[in-house]
Amino acid sequence: MKRLLTLLFVCITLTMPLDGKVSCLFSPDDKPTKKLLEYIGNARKSIIIAMYMLTDKNIAEALIAAKKSKGLNIKIIVDPITAESAYGKADLLAANGIDVFVFNYEKKSFPAGNNDKWFSNGAIMHNKFAIFDEVLVWTGSFNWTVAANMRNSENVIITDDREIVKKYQLYFNTLLNRCSKHVPAAGKANKKSPLQQSIAQLLETAPNDAALLEQLTYLIGNYAVVVQGD
Repeated sequence: MKRLLTLLFVCITLTMPLDGKVSCLFSPDDKPTKKLLEYIGNARKSIIIAMYMLTDKNIAEALIAAKKSKGLNIKIIVDPITAESAYGKADLLAANGIDVFVFNYEKKSFPAGNNDKWFSNGAIMHNKFAIFDEVLVWTGSFNWTVAANMRNSENVIITDDREIVKKYQLYFNTLLNRCSKHVPAAGKANKKSPLQQSIAQLLETAPNDAALLEQLTYLIGNYAVVVQGD
């Protein structure tokens, strides 16, 4: 009887869902980018990402380094705002061998019965999540931008719960069917004006709001003097 009860207990335990480990981060206090760069650097097989905005050069370069040094399978879905923005890193990532896909809200590949008019009227791909090595999900409100890390009030949840990871993987594949492969525009980076390039650099390097405001004021003031002089 004791043996039967032990066997029954083991069977029940094995069929119970396992609670995954969960942690959270908040910006600007926790500076989530630091932890994100660790996850990128520690990934062994794959990173799949759906990110509304990706403008942080340090994150883009970490993904490129992971791709080149370890041959990771990296796929990223971005909203057109990242693909088309002068500050987005879609072109940089694609040019370095990373598979970049752009959400296409007019693509008619949605489940039967869905009302597509919201998508055809300009719905956005507003997700901000990543899956590392098919075992860990990073998600929350946190865009991969300097502002999200240094200035905004954002949240991140990190979990290895198997059911959640599985659902995010399935959802990523669903999103992928609503995307087009991104091809970097030749010479697009060279189309930025000197002012645009300077502003982009400030957004990536300014340590805080006060420094950013001071440097932008100085930059724009000098630009106005140059334009008036012309």
